Amino acid sequence: MILQQQDLQAWSLGRLPFGNGRLQLAQGQAQVQQVVRRLPARRLVMRAHWQAQQVFIKAFLGADAERYAQRDLAGVKRFQQAGILTPRLLHQEYSARYQAYFLVFEQIHSAQSLTDYLRDCQPSQSLSVFKQLMKVLAQHHQAGLLQQDMHPNNFLLRLHKQSQQIYSLDGDSVCATRAISCRRALHNLATLLSKLDILLVQKYLTEALAEYAQSRAWPPFTSAQEQSFKTLMRQIRLRTLSAYADKKVFRQCGDVRVLHAPPFHLALSSAYPIEPASVPQAILQSMAAAHYLKQGNTCTVLRGELAQRPIVIKRYNIKHFWHGISRGWRRSRASISWSNVHRLTWLGIATPAPVALLERKILGWQCEAYYLAEWLDGISLRHLTQQADAPAIALAAQHLADVFYRWHLLGISHGDCKADNFKYLDQQWWVLDLDSMRQHANEAKALRAHVRDLKRLFANWQASDRLYNVMLSAFVTRYQDPRPLQLAGLL
Repeated sequence: MILQQQDLQAWSLGRLPFGNGRLQLAQGQAQVQQVVRRLPARRLVMRAHWQAQQVFIKAFLGADAERYAQRDLAGVKRFQQAGILTPRLLHQEYSARYQAYFLVFEQIHSAQSLTDYLRDCQPSQSLSVFKQLMKVLAQHHQAGLLQQDMHPNNFLLRLHKQSQQIYSLDGDSVCATRAISCRRALHNLATLLSKLDILLVQKYLTEALAEYAQSRAWPPFTSAQEQSFKTLMRQIRLRTLSAYADKKVFRQCGDVRVLHAPPFHLALSSAYPIEPASVPQAILQSMAAAHYLKQGNTCTVLRGELAQRPIVIKRYNIKHFWHGISRGWRRSRASISWSNVHRLTWLGIATPAPVALLERKILGWQCEAYYLAEWLDGISLRHLTQQADAPAIALAAQHLADVFYRWHLLGISHGDCKADNFKYLDQQWWVLDLDSMRQHANEAKALRAHVRDLKRLFANWQASDRLYNVMLSAFVTRYQDPRPLQLAGLL
């Protein structure tokens, strides 16, 4: 099937399920295999087969398509002029048929995004990756280049002859200047590191900064400068997370489709290729089927189905008139869950994938709120000792300690650490019930909240329980700073 202009538009908006099709270019057809990334009505990145080779095709759409395509081309040329590895441009054209500009790039074989590589590689390989990444960033900055949309997915890593090659992507966000100040360079570096796994950054930051300083011919970082850099990373991470999880996912974007049809306001994950208008009816049908998991005063939880996938529906109830008065003008707990699930997903912490947020408001007054997430099988922390053997329990304890230590470093508190809110599946813990979760800007408040989380978690067991002791041993091993455990009365 030859793709049409409306197909590209629908894919970019997430309104049409992806299906293989052929793209008619000036130098032959390209068989599109996958949509890799999209910006609604602006850009599509597709994996394709063209002229007997695997390629990536960027399609720029809309009124500003030419400007964005030319900006991307300019960034690619700047990388090439500076001797920075970047995928080779194979073809470019404007297509009147699609009303779009196309850039075709070679596919770097056996390469992974930096995020994927660091997630999958052995711990012994992580440090060398960090050092190589610092050399590449130093090369950028020495050449007067700044990636304004700095993100780990803007880098591809390939093993080549027992060494690592890092390719820089996304010429669209490259800004060129004669000289980059030390302050701007460190801000750019901190922006990238703030988006990597905080456990890896915590472990390798000293060596990474030393490699960057050496590559720039700077004096080594002092302890005070390193601490200042950690503070900068924390500030950038907080701002970035807030911009995404508290704002972006409540409006139309690549990850979310929004429908405002009074009295309903709906945010639907782009992973569900269904019409947003069908969601309220699907919720009503699930409520009628009454597959309840919990019927409480403040919330009702049931299992339902959407787009032939099993989901969990959580309805937040108004208990009585005065409860309605107290909740009416406040942010709904469903919207807090929606925000926090995207926060954890962005941070790489496992939680059931978000499906939808549905709120019913009359003249701005909050009447009903629903939060929908994908159904997750798994072993509840409550039943771990009944369904796993001793080695599996010890490994699960290490993984749970990792989750809590990440939260400690990130300044995140869960707020309700009962055993049923943690499920173990595929050797990782999945976190549920996020409407009490908070991210704290103040480090002292974050520490106090984390201590409360630790107390609540270990209150799930008696001190004499076998799981209590296995968990405590794992937490003591993981926490480099024992102070939170001491404040929680665990040491």
